Amino acid sequence: TAASAASATTHTHSGRKKSKQFLVVHTPDEENYTILYEELNTLYPEDSWVDKFRRLFEDNGFTEEDPRLTEAFEKLETFDEESESGELTYYQFVEILEGNFFLISKAIENRLVIPNFKEFRALVEAIFEEARQDTGGKVFTAIPKNIPRDENTFGLAICTTDGQKIALGDCEAEIALQSVAAPLSYCMALREKGVQEVHKKVGWESSGKAYNHLSLKVNGDGSHVAHNPLINSGALMCCNLIRHEKPNHDKFEFYMDTLTQMCGGQK
Repeated sequence: TAASAASATTHTHSGRKKSKQFLVVHTPDEENYTILYEELNTLYPEDSWVDKFRRLFEDNGFTEEDPRLTEAFEKLETFDEESESGELTYYQFVEILEGNFFLISKAIENRLVIPNFKEFRALVEAIFEEARQDTGGKVFTAIPKNIPRDENTFGLAICTTDGQKIALGDCEAEIALQSVAAPLSYCMALREKGVQEVHKKVGWESSGKAYNHLSLKVNGDGSHVAHNPLINSGALMCCNLIRHEKPNHDKFEFYMDTLTQMCGGQK
């Protein structure tokens, strides 16, 4: 079936060694699936079809814990058990893509936000191992005593806007968010109040002072605002804007629940 003009737009892509065409599909049809079937087969010609998908997900930083790919991984497991050779029929291939067509098609066509993720991961791992050798410095003393503070703990975790993940070292260790809470508070304030309302109280510019210096910027109209949302004064203002009309205990509960969601559902 020919793809209609409304269902697909053709683009030029040169993320791999040679330029090729790919389709940004809004309503996938048989032709779209056929193109992707051939493309995935070209990527991993020596692997069984089950392993092609597994390598595709692994090479692009997707894990079985990714809720967007739960259905695809479940079908892969089922089809692998049903087939001794790990091969898939064309219709089974389509079923797997239907688990999340747009994400999987972006991976096959190398259109994710970091297209050559294996190379990116290798670079990050090299930087991580080099940085691990630096054992200088001291643990920040203001961290609450109930939070583990092993000076030998070293980890790194990255998640792209497409959900591609890298986790190295002691990335499962509990840490205190400290200043990482500032951009998260800013996000909450923006979501609740909007950009214009937030930036009536918080500016955009560097303060030129230490992050914990409680100073305000004087605007041309004589009003005072925190310089930006990522220093202490700006972070405090953002917190004040969140659920501003609610009692403090309600604000705190909402803030902690939202932080938990932002941290992957874990407190």
